[in-house]
Parts: sequence; structure tokens; C-alpha cells
Amino acid sequence: MAEIFALPPHVAALWVAYIIIYTLFAYSPLLFSGAVALRRGRSMKRRVLFVGTVMMIAYGFLLLIAMAITVPVGVFALFFVPALKEYGYMQSGSFFLVMIDFAAEYWLLLWLPALAAASFVTTRYLAARWNGVAEALGG
Repeated sequence: MAEIFALPPHVAALWVAYIIIYTLFAYSPLLFSGAVALRRGRSMKRRVLFVGTVMMIAYGFLLLIAMAITVPVGVFALFFVPALKEYGYMQSGSFFLVMIDFAAEYWLLLWLPALAAASFVTTRYLAARWNGVAEALGG
């Protein structure tokens, strides 16, 4: 068996490893908060709400940060850069333009580790305070 789906075996193994790592990072809010909810058992009140809250805060915070960065940078790149290039204030190979192009091409490399970090921090922060939050909600 020299090929797996028309790929050499080592390339197919790398693809499988990438898919597994991508899935673990993408579901990290669910995995981290679910592990904490299962580990605490009956002592944690409203465990399903805890898992949902951690997921929404982690995904929402990352989306807020992404929009706060990508919208102004995209507007600048779309509307201001062509005029600045035309008037000679900005060169085509300038460091700033290279960084904008790099961010546009490779943003996914930072997205999933940032999601895992946000979910880890959110889970640790809320886990210590969750019973008080659940009691305040009436549960």
C-alpha cells in the first residue's frame, strides 16, 4: 500500500494529525468546560449552563477581538492604501503592507490557539465563581 487517497503515507498521517489537532482546538471551549463540570460532579450547580456560558463567552470574545481588528484594518487597506500608494506616501513592499497581507493570509494559524487560550482562561475564571453565579440566577 504505497498511497492512501493518492497521498504518500507520511502526508496522509500529517493530514490526520492536523484534523485531530484542529478538532481539539475548535472544540476546546466545550472540552475544557465539560471536563471541569464532570470533575466537580454534583457540587457544581447548573453544569450545562456553565458549559454553554463558557462556550459563548470564549467564542464571543474572540469574535469581538477579531472584528475590532479586522474591520479597521480592512477599511484602511481597501480605501486608504491605494490613495497613499498613488501619492507616493507608501511603497508596495513596506513593512505595514506586508504585515496586513500576512494577517490576511495566515489569520487561521492564530485563531485556534487564541480560542483555546480564551476558553482555558474563561473556564478557570468562571469555575471558581460558578456556584455563586448559579445561586444568583435562582438555581
